[in-house]
Amino acid sequence: MKKIRKLLISVFSLMLLVCVSLVAVACGSEESNTYTVTVTQPTHGAINVTPDPTDGAYAENTEITVTLVPDADYEVESFTVNGTDKKADLVGNVYTFEITENVTLAATFTETAETPDTYTVTVTQPTHGAINVEPNATDGAYAENTEITVTLVPDANYEVASFTVNGTDKKADLVGNVYTFEITENVTLAATFTETVVTPETYTVTVTQPTHGAINVEPNATDGAY
Repeated sequence: MKKIRKLLISVFSLMLLVCVSLVAVACGSEESNTYTVTVTQPTHGAINVTPDPTDGAYAENTEITVTLVPDADYEVESFTVNGTDKKADLVGNVYTFEITENVTLAATFTETAETPDTYTVTVTQPTHGAINVEPNATDGAYAENTEITVTLVPDANYEVASFTVNGTDKKADLVGNVYTFEITENVTLAATFTETVVTPETYTVTVTQPTHGAINVEPNATDGAY
């Protein structure tokens, strides 16, 4: 009986030792499953990581939120996690993941390309001629400061009577029926053409009056000519 009791005590002690060892291993394993997040801070912005680590590390499966913060007039050019491109996974410059390994974050920022203001040119086409505008508009508009060339083309035997830009007379600014300007606002062009007045050629009639009579000429000349 004593031998059995001793045997049971030995078995129980052994089992207890095994359990303690397993718990220790489990605890030790749990403590070892922590990971770091290394951030390579870029120029022209910053990479922010939340939450802050505990003793420089995160427990496995901790949810990490990465926020990319570009400087004014800059935007995200690239974003990598352990060298893998993750830019497409950004949502409003925010990337979220559960950490299961050591992670290195990197990003670059690039200057935001400014979209120039655009303006339209509206042409009121006249009769007896046309208003031509160059270059052609892109998607119906011109980028600010684009140089515009306006050419007035009257029909045969017609000439420019008036030319306006946004209602302002610009006929005096025409050079050979061409007007050039840099666009900085929406523009409306208008013109009128009038029939060219042809000044007829004039001639004189010279009379050598004879004796004993006269040579009469009708009608009388205008300003000495016909």
